[in-house]
Amino acid sequence: MKTWTLTIAALFLLACSSNAEDKNAERFYLDLEQEEQQIQDAILSTQQLLIGTLMSHVDSVDMTRAVRFCAEHAQHLTDSISKELGYTIRRVSPKNRNPKNEVSKTDFDAFNYFQKTKEEGQMAGSFFDELNQVYYTPIVLGMPLCLSCHGSAETRSTTAYEVIHEYYPTDKAIDYTLGDLRGVWRVSKK
Repeated sequence: MKTWTLTIAALFLLACSSNAEDKNAERFYLDLEQEEQQIQDAILSTQQLLIGTLMSHVDSVDMTRAVRFCAEHAQHLTDSISKELGYTIRRVSPKNRNPKNEVSKTDFDAFNYFQKTKEEGQMAGSFFDELNQVYYTPIVLGMPLCLSCHGSAETRSTTAYEVIHEYYPTDKAIDYTLGDLRGVWRVSKK
């Protein structure tokens, strides 16, 4: 009788602990889902701030004002919104313009993952590096105006590109077409 009682008690405890583990796993995934939404919101806020402010500096005749704004203020704007939202938000690319936006090995792996899924027909929306706790999402060249600074020699603004070279003599962020993967948003917690 004692053996049965101990067996039933052990099974009961095992079932309770398994149920607790299930609830913890469920809570973990819920937290992860909420965190991902917060990260997506942070990226969207940063992107809207950068594009909106850049657009206010665009002149239909001369893009140099917008280029100077980007070179002198885009990094500061990204850093300020990062600080405000509690994340470290960066834009990185294998074909970087600003040397500060050069990719690490993990960044490059994320970039290649997005490129591969794009080539397979449906670009993934996110990539999470669990080891380093870094979240990535693709940056796709989506506006014709972007080609003024990032396009081919035929689509780039000559005057704008002269100014870009003043700021970034080793610029690699050119020869894109609409829809190309330009880089990745890299987000980690502070």
